[in-house]
Amino acid sequence: MNGEEKEELEEDTLVSMNIWGVEKDMLNGLEDVFTEFLGGEGRNLLKDEFYLPEAMDELRKRSGKELKIIRAHDQWMGMTYAEDKEEVASEVRKMVDQGHYSESLFGE
Repeated sequence: MNGEEKEELEEDTLVSMNIWGVEKDMLNGLEDVFTEFLGGEGRNLLKDEFYLPEAMDELRKRSGKELKIIRAHDQWMGMTYAEDKEEVASEVRKMVDQGHYSESLFGE
């Protein structure tokens, strides 16, 4: 994805909420994968995204270790760009109004 267009996903597509629990040695390779991403041919560093799930999959392949996916059944909301803030804030507001979250999300 280049940030120019939205991509519709199938309803059963797995997405990452980016909560990872891995052994330290797997994280040691993450810098290498990120460096490779930055040096990629035709890279637009203002728009191209470094997808952590893809990076972790690459580390999995290199290390031969397994990753376990734990499913959540909540709606995914992504916020990458400033333009995404309004839509995400609106969805969070709906969840507060429906009682899924308290009005004070951080105990303030």
